[in-house]
Amino acid sequence: MVIAVPFDGSKLSESALLRATEIRTDERETIVAVTAIPNNNIRYAQSRGWLAANESFHPQAIVEQLSNHVKRIDPNIEFNYLVCGERSQSGTIATTIRKFVKQLDARAVVVGSTNAGHIVSSLMSVGSKLAAHAMYDVYIIRTPHPDLDADT
Repeated sequence: MVIAVPFDGSKLSESALLRATEIRTDERETIVAVTAIPNNNIRYAQSRGWLAANESFHPQAIVEQLSNHVKRIDPNIEFNYLVCGERSQSGTIATTIRKFVKQLDARAVVVGSTNAGHIVSSLMSVGSKLAAHAMYDVYIIRTPHPDLDADT
């Protein structure tokens, strides 16, 4: 079985990874972090902290940075990335991740979202699109994990 976690490097996505390790019911269960990277979108990458202000877009450097980030949280978590169009909005990014999660046949998705206090269908993030499907359980993480300061 698989637990999928959309990961962008934010504190809440880190928290989602840690929570995924807590809800894993079997050590053989795989946790998969997945990042959607809009190709050549410097502004998006900078807004996520993947690139510095004057840094040029190098997808492999971004992938390596995110993969290392995940491995620092838990070396047993698998990291995958997906490339989508340069001008992809949150809906396209969510659809890209949702298709990947479906291919994994995930039993659960753990999403970090600051808007989780609202009704799930009104989330203003990738999380709302992922939560809209009944093919897996959805865990919404809205507060930082207490172990984050100690581990990262």
